Amino acid sequence: MEYFEFVTMPVEFARLFQVNMESVGISFKSLPTKAVSNKAFYSLAKMSFPSESGEEFDFSVILKKLGWHGVRDKLANQYLHFAKYNQYSKKLETTLIHDLVDLEEDYSLYSVQGFSRAYLLGFYFKLWELQGENPAYAKEIVSIIRDKNFKSLIEISSNRIAQTDVMILLMLHFKDFLGMEKLKSLISSAKGFLTIYNSLSSENRNLLMRNISRYLLSVGDEKMLTTLLPQR
Repeated sequence: MEYFEFVTMPVEFARLFQVNMESVGISFKSLPTKAVSNKAFYSLAKMSFPSESGEEFDFSVILKKLGWHGVRDKLANQYLHFAKYNQYSKKLETTLIHDLVDLEEDYSLYSVQGFSRAYLLGFYFKLWELQGENPAYAKEIVSIIRDKNFKSLIEISSNRIAQTDVMILLMLHFKDFLGMEKLKSLISSAKGFLTIYNSLSSENRNLLMRNISRYLLSVGDEKMLTTLLPQR
C-alpha cells in the first residue's frame, strides 16, 4: 500500500455528497442555501444552468427540473472537465463521470440511500487521476475496489451504511495488510474493526490513518477524523 495524495477539491460541493438528501429536514428548498453560500459554487452553477427565459437564476428551479443526481452529475463533470482541460465545458455533459456513477452503482446495495459517498470516493480518485502526481496508482485502486472479490468483503462485513467511502478504504487497507483470506476469517468471526485495526503493526496503522486522513481532508470531512476509530 502506497501513500494517498491530498487532492484539491471543491469542498463545498463535496460536502453535499455527505448529506442524506432524503432525510427529514433536507429538501430541495434547503439545498440552495447550503450550496450558494459559496460564491464559486454559485457562479459555476449559474454558468452551467443558464436561464432559458432570461429570468433571474433560481437554483431551486434547476433542482426541481433535473433532480439532485442530475445537478450533481453535471456539476461534477464541470469540475472534472476543468481539471483535465483547464477550462469549464460550454455544454452540459456527463462524459467524464462514468467511473463515479459505476462505483456508486457497485456499492448501492451496501449504502444508505440518499448519500453519495461512494460517488464522492470516485470523485476523489478521478481528480487524483487527472491532477495528481501518481495517476496510475489512483486508477489501480479504483480497479481493486470495483473487483467483485473485494466487494464481497463489504457484503459480509455489515448491513447498509452511510459512510460507504470510509468502509471501502478501511477494507482496502486491511486486505492489503492481512490478505483476503485472513481478513474474511476475521470478519466472519465477528471481529470488530477496532480489533482488526489493533492487530496491525504500528507502521501499518500509521499508514492507514495517514491515507484516510488525506482523503477525508481532501473532501472536507474533518469531523469524521475524530470518530473514525475509537481510542484504545
